[in-house]
Amino acid sequence: MPRPMTPSERARRDLALCDLRQRLIAALAGACLEAYRAAPEEERESVFSAFLEAQTALEAWLPE
Repeated sequence: MPRPMTPSERARRDLALCDLRQRLIAALAGACLEAYRAAPEEERESVFSAFLEAQTALEAWLPE
């Protein structure tokens, strides 16, 4: 059985997870922006809606 984490180890882990969360959401936003720019004008609203759905799902899946 692994030993319990110290408070500083727990803090480092939490900080790393927070950083990972922010990086994944930023990467998703960047991909969405590229898709939005490449999409014809009439399809841009659906690209934005898909991004919001994906962001919501990603945030729900990632630990806080």
